[in-house]
Amino acid sequence: MIIFCDIAYFYFLRTIFFIKISTRIHFLTYSCNKATWNYEFVLYWAFSLLFDTISRILDYFLQMIILSIILFIVILLAIWLYLLGSKNSKETQQYRWYNLCAIQLTKWLGWKIRNITSPTALEKAVVILASHTSNWDFFYGMLFKLIHPHINMRFAIKQEVMFFPLSYLMKHLGAIPIDRHKQTSSKDQSMVSIMADILNKTPKLLLMIAPEGTRKHVKRWKTGFYRLSELTHTPIILGYINYAQKEMGLGPTFYRTGNLEKDILAIQNFYRHITAKYPEQGVR
Repeated sequence: MIIFCDIAYFYFLRTIFFIKISTRIHFLTYSCNKATWNYEFVLYWAFSLLFDTISRILDYFLQMIILSIILFIVILLAIWLYLLGSKNSKETQQYRWYNLCAIQLTKWLGWKIRNITSPTALEKAVVILASHTSNWDFFYGMLFKLIHPHINMRFAIKQEVMFFPLSYLMKHLGAIPIDRHKQTSSKDQSMVSIMADILNKTPKLLLMIAPEGTRKHVKRWKTGFYRLSELTHTPIILGYINYAQKEMGLGPTFYRTGNLEKDILAIQNFYRHITAKYPEQGVR
């Protein structure tokens, strides 16, 4: 509606502009001719003055109408969010305005949340997200997190990107900054140790990891998520984002057998049926 009003307003002003220009041209044409100081000149002058006054008044009222419509919609949206956030369920009471916006944005984009494993089923788990082929994965992953504010879901990120003001936003979204340079062992091992320590010390936590470690296609996944699951004695939840069906959520829960190669192959078989943003870079 707002866009329609803006378009109508634009075409109205354009019409006003051309009529006023045409009137001014006639006015100048008559004023250059001394013989035109008659009733025709007076009529043109009066019409120009009257039309200019009316156009200014209409311009003002149209602006007020458009602003009123925008204000009315904003007030209705605020009331709706307040009523939606004041429901009696414990889950809904934890929602804030940005959680409600994330829910509506997900619906408007045509996406659905489909959880095979309930987010509240496990107090602690390692959540992997594959195939990670685009930065859009982070966007939809954060939408999923904001839709579930009652679940403590966090993700690891390198310390280098945690600078102000990005650091404030990332920490609010659940980022765990990790300074890999403090450790003397390998970088991958140090990250696993740090995340294992965080997972063991936190009462309830779902820790999200991208097993590929990059958005490019890799022949072999990194095994950090598997070692993290071993160190913390937690299961692995297979998170997914299916771009073909516009579905995302927590897939099945996987319990390790102790056979690393066999387990990773079984996990990858699940993701072969999930369409990534760029399928050619995903699990094959």
